[in-house]
Amino acid sequence: GWDLYTSDINAIHAAFDDLCTASNGYLSKVRDYGVVYTGNADNTEYSANSEWHIYEYMTRPCPPSITALPKIAITCGIHGNEKMSVYAMYYLLYDLIHNSTQNPVLSFLRSNCIITFLPMCNPYGFMKNPPTRLNENGVNLNRNFPTYNWDTWEDNRTDGNGSEPGGQNYKGTSAGSETETQAVMKFYRNNYDAVLSIDLHTNGANTSS
Repeated sequence: GWDLYTSDINAIHAAFDDLCTASNGYLSKVRDYGVVYTGNADNTEYSANSEWHIYEYMTRPCPPSITALPKIAITCGIHGNEKMSVYAMYYLLYDLIHNSTQNPVLSFLRSNCIITFLPMCNPYGFMKNPPTRLNENGVNLNRNFPTYNWDTWEDNRTDGNGSEPGGQNYKGTSAGSETETQAVMKFYRNNYDAVLSIDLHTNGANTSS
């Protein structure tokens, strides 16, 4: 069991690791993209010198297919206050591991594709109380990627949300400036062969610690 509404990042990482153990080789933690934030986001549940990583997990059908399988790459929690994206990823994997024999869609996914994912891309925003869309530097990570129009995007805002750190659409000092963004970019470079990319977001009730 896992408390759906937990805001304990350690418990969430442990829950995904427990899924790996229960999966008999179907799910593995395959990469550590390093420390993206050191601190506790003023949340006294954590040590002030805690180090937070971004981890990648990947499924592998058992037994392995003799043909190349399509890969789906998924990122979750890039906005820390959209916690349901993290929880949804957990329960998708839980069902694939524990309930695939009871559902033909789950059975097909388990046998016919590889799923690789980052369950939490913004530890700071997730643990902040109340949780926030932004990272430690007040950057909206989803606006920080080096898109073709990054230099001019949002520059015409007049409400302050895009121009200063802490604004809900602040894109950072330069494209790809944030450690979390860099980790996600490495994830996609490592999975260039994915046929589908999904960035999970939610719009509804937030949960906080």
